[in-house]
Amino acid sequence: SGCRFRTRCWKAEDKCAKEIPLLAIPERFKGQDTPAAHESACHFAEEKDVVHAA
Repeated sequence: SGCRFRTRCWKAEDKCAKEIPLLAIPERFKGQDTPAAHESACHFAEEKDVVHAA
């Protein structure tokens, strides 16, 4: 159960092992002409969208 990418995702938290995320376009990208405006099944699609270099 849970998100199938949780074992290799840098965003993963306990919730990801317990709940399957819904497939949806993040609200902030709806209606925009950008590659980010696509459906994704992630509990955290609305946040944590960039990885900063160390």
